[in-house]
Amino acid sequence: MKSMDVYYYERQREKWWAWLVLIVIDLLLISGCIIQIGFGQPFGQNPMSNVGIIIITSALLVFSSLVLSGNIKIYINNDGVYLRYFPYHFRYKFYAWDNIRHIYVRNYHPIREYGGWGMRVSRWRLTVNSMHINQGIAYTISGRVGLQIELNNGKKILIGTQHPEELNKVLKKLGKID
Repeated sequence: MKSMDVYYYERQREKWWAWLVLIVIDLLLISGCIIQIGFGQPFGQNPMSNVGIIIITSALLVFSSLVLSGNIKIYINNDGVYLRYFPYHFRYKFYAWDNIRHIYVRNYHPIREYGGWGMRVSRWRLTVNSMHINQGIAYTISGRVGLQIELNNGKKILIGTQHPEELNKVLKKLGKID
């Protein structure tokens, strides 16, 4: 970050229930590996091969670690908006105020507009009366409120937020919204 005056900072992580579900499934498969490979007892009524259970368990552990390590960090300062969605971004993406045509906090429909939460690219959005093309990209963990950024080149970025009131106050203070 160029300027050290950070007016807004938010960090979002996966919810506790996502941790619970994935950890329970991981522990179930790990115990299955131990029972089947370590003790030689078949795991389940229709057991997989030893290689199969190792591959499935390993793949699920990698998937779980990626999902559970996911977090969004947002900084707003005099230079613009900084975004990092780990594990997809290793460095912050920067959106300079000069490149932002319009910025505002809005409600959105994660499933209808972007197909769910996470890092999502939307090419279309179907509404009752019409179909809209190019909704842009969304970086969300949970919720239905986000910071909508529309760039000068027409690209749209939606960043989920858990603190819309605070975000609105900062944008008003910086003179970016009315």
